[in-house]
Amino acid sequence: MFKPNPVEFELPYEEGLLLDIRPEWIAEEKVEGVRAVLEFGRLQTRHTRMAAPGPVPDSWKSHAFDGVLAGQTYFLFDVLMLDFEDTRKRPFFERRTLLRTLALPEWCRLIPTGKNIGEFVEAVVHDGGQGVVLKSLLQPYGKAEWIKVERTATEDVVIMAIHSDDRCVTVGQFRGNNLVDCGTVFMGSLLAEAYPGQVIEVAVGKRSSAIPFKSARFLRFRPDKVASSCRLQGEAG
Repeated sequence: MFKPNPVEFELPYEEGLLLDIRPEWIAEEKVEGVRAVLEFGRLQTRHTRMAAPGPVPDSWKSHAFDGVLAGQTYFLFDVLMLDFEDTRKRPFFERRTLLRTLALPEWCRLIPTGKNIGEFVEAVVHDGGQGVVLKSLLQPYGKAEWIKVERTATEDVVIMAIHSDDRCVTVGQFRGNNLVDCGTVFMGSLLAEAYPGQVIEVAVGKRSSAIPFKSARFLRFRPDKVASSCRLQGEAG
C-alpha cells in the first residue's frame, strides 16, 4: 500500500499575504474532503478501503494516484505508479505532465492549480475556498516539503487571566452570563499591554469541543469592542 506524502508545514492565510516562494513552486487549491490513494482500482483512506465512486477504466488498474475524495468526485493531484512503473522518484513537474496526459473518467478531476502563487491564493480564498497547498516542481514524492496555507476564522475574545511566566493569556467568550474558558493565547512582548476584561481579536483554526480555540493566535487589541459582545458561536448578542 502506498503511504501519502505528509504535509510538513502550515501557514495561516492573511489578507495581502506575501509569500517568498522560489519560482519552481506551484500552488494547488486545497479541496475539502478525505485524503485517499487510488491504487489498482480501489480507494484507500487512512482508516478504510472502499470502492471508487464510479467505474474504473481497465487501464487504471495498473496505476496509483494520490488525491482527495470530495463527495462523489475524486480530485487527482499526483501519480504514484503508471502501468506498474513507480513514478515517485521523478520530480513533480514530470508527474504533473503524466497526469495531464490521462483521459479522466467523469468522477475524476485534476486539482485546480496556479503558478502566480500570490494571486492564486487570494482568488481561492476570496471565492470561498479554504486555501492552497504549495509544492516544489523539482521534488520527488514522499520526501517533498508541502506548505499548507489555510484561511482562518477570527473571533473576539475576553482576556480572563494573565500568565506572566508563559507570556500568554487565558481567553473566553460568554454563554449566557457566564464567561467560558476558550483556551490560551500567546502574547509575547504585548503581554505588558494586556489586562483582564480586555477584548482582543484572535485567529482560530479547527475547533475542539473541549477547548474551542485551541492554538488561537493573537491578531490585535479591540478597544472598540465591549466584553459582553464576545459570545460563543450560536449565542445571541
